[in-house]
Amino acid sequence: MAIYKTKELMLTIDSKELDIFLKQVIKDNLPIEFLNPSDLGQEWAFFEYIQPNIESETNDLNLLSELFKFYPIKGFWSLFEDNRILFTMNELKHSINNRKDLMYIVSKLLYLNERKKKLIDITKRNAKESNFEVENNALKKEIESVYKELDIDDESIKDVIIPEFKRLYSAIEIEKKVKELPRNIFKTTKNSEAYFCFIAFPESKEYSINKVLIENNIACKKINWNKDLVVWENKNFEPFKQISESLGVIDQNEFDPTVVITFFFAFFFALAINDALYGLIISVFTGYILYFKKIKPNLKNIFGLLFISGLFSLVVGAFTGSWAGNLFEKTPINIILSKFQLIKQIPTDSDKSEHLPIINELLNKNLNGTSPVVALLVFAVFIGIIHIFTALIIKAINAYKVKEYDHFITEIAWISFLICSILYFSPIFIFIKFIFFILGIVSLGLVFVFNSGKGIIGKIMKGLIQLYELVAFLADILSYTRLIAIGLTGAIIADVINLLAHLVYDANPSLLGSVLFVVVLLIGHSFNLIVGLFGAYINPLRLHYVEFLPKFYKGKARQLNVIDTNLTYGIIKI
Repeated sequence: MAIYKTKELMLTIDSKELDIFLKQVIKDNLPIEFLNPSDLGQEWAFFEYIQPNIESETNDLNLLSELFKFYPIKGFWSLFEDNRILFTMNELKHSINNRKDLMYIVSKLLYLNERKKKLIDITKRNAKESNFEVENNALKKEIESVYKELDIDDESIKDVIIPEFKRLYSAIEIEKKVKELPRNIFKTTKNSEAYFCFIAFPESKEYSINKVLIENNIACKKINWNKDLVVWENKNFEPFKQISESLGVIDQNEFDPTVVITFFFAFFFALAINDALYGLIISVFTGYILYFKKIKPNLKNIFGLLFISGLFSLVVGAFTGSWAGNLFEKTPINIILSKFQLIKQIPTDSDKSEHLPIINELLNKNLNGTSPVVALLVFAVFIGIIHIFTALIIKAINAYKVKEYDHFITEIAWISFLICSILYFSPIFIFIKFIFFILGIVSLGLVFVFNSGKGIIGKIMKGLIQLYELVAFLADILSYTRLIAIGLTGAIIADVINLLAHLVYDANPSLLGSVLFVVVLLIGHSFNLIVGLFGAYINPLRLHYVEFLPKFYKGKARQLNVIDTNLTYGIIKI
């Protein structure tokens, strides 16, 4: 179970201990949320709350941010790598103690860079202007005077001063966070020496939280908050948890769909990409950054999602025999790659059944030569049915967990009716159609009997509404065919790119032709992969948000909103 209970306490804090306690909360990265007393009722809004003044911190942080723009970290990998610097608390204290002097240097450096920027702008203008030399020389003298006053050069700025300013930024950032924390801390009377607040934290952290409270002589009392606070964690599948979490947070009585979403999303992504080489590129790129680079925290989840989805794409693409389309079809490598192929999704007129892969042979023998494209579309519908049935089963489980047994029976009966309807119209079970017809009628009868309608008329109306949802069910399962359409489109474009590359080489079979061949492949397949990524990401999301999650997902709870102790440019050494 990925949903954990929280514990809520009311704290009584001596005014002399408040600042020390808040700094320790940040320093030790304690998973605490300071709850808003107004959630308890309007009467709590009339106490005297601490009003933080963070104007000076905000201004200093803005000035430092402006300075850092002049000294960006360059390089391709800097877009993804976590370049934050490790700091000790003593180093941060030193920066705060020298804050005034350091901010003076910041103002001088900003002035220096503005002068340098203006000098560049003047140089770009027509040097024949009458005042050019005078203005140019004046700016140079101003720049030299700043360098001389600060006793620095460009190298020392980048290697020494900027890291020092990042420490200062982190120190000021902590000061700002500490000042912002007391927004929900209050006094009962104006002259009171004690502050009060409500906090929530995971029950698993009770020992460490109590230890801090005892060390700071803080009295506490257990309370029951009127909001459904939970800790929703699923560390192994965190990238996919955010898909459902965006619709709300589940409580302890709801089934956690994260594992189910992980499988289906990655599989749908793979069907939309539908190429083994593309999937391999996605997984190698994201995996390298995830496991061999220190990735930025805000990119970790999306890269984790793409890494797993890329692996699924590798497998699906290998089964359909698509490696950047038919790139390797006329090479010796194809002998090995074809061993993994189960179906040829774009057969040509020259293909003969005895040379087609496994599934194609089965189709030709058992289904009168049904096109592999049609087979893939039928497969997509089949996957869609499984996906929707999974949602309905989860809905039934949720009803059972909250002991709504009538609702549970209704959902099971509806699932049974849908299954019997599908099997009744299936040509495979033609000899036992009567059994499915009887079971379907019984299931439909249970839907009318156990639904939530009031009275006979209410139950009949509710049952008819449920029956009308059969139309929505048919529309939903057809939505899944878009995955095959997107995958086939990508495969066709890949084949066209390969054809163009070969035409370029055939027109000039030389070293230049070989270079142009590679260039066409790189540009063409890069474009196809990037465009395919958008479709492969957006369409599985749509299928989950429209066809899957709304069938059972409530998400009425609230995630424990712990204090964000992440720093923009630094990491505190504990």
